[in-house]
Amino acid sequence: MFMKHAISRLLVAAGILCAGPAMAQAPVSVTGVWARATAPGQTDGAVYMSLVSKGGDTLTGAESPDADMAMLHSTMRMGGMSGMKDVDALALPAGKVVMLAPHGYHLMLMGLKHGLKAGQKIELDLEFAKAGKVHVTAPVEPLGASGPPG
Repeated sequence: MFMKHAISRLLVAAGILCAGPAMAQAPVSVTGVWARATAPGQTDGAVYMSLVSKGGDTLTGAESPDADMAMLHSTMRMGGMSGMKDVDALALPAGKVVMLAPHGYHLMLMGLKHGLKAGQKIELDLEFAKAGKVHVTAPVEPLGASGPPG
């Protein structure tokens, strides 16, 4: 009985030690989050950021209390014109930086509940296949901004 109990304790301790470092590290790093201010009357906006997953993951969606819907989009060029295409998911290869930036992948906030004004902040929950929900705050930059300051 003593031996069985000791083995159980040892297995639990080993599990904690193995899980400890993995649990201490964020599975997805989200940096440089920002949104661009909207023009008066504009009901859609965009959010940009950099994503890195140490072990690989997939961005599968997002939501914001500031909008009716958040959708992952890709900007594409066709015959000198640009347009947007819905993207169901965005793969994050292990250790690689994946950019959501103007003229590329971005999160579209559809049905904004208020215009986005420079200096404000908006809240987002990003959904990842492995990491689950990750909450971020996006500062709103001026209308003509091409990226976050600094």
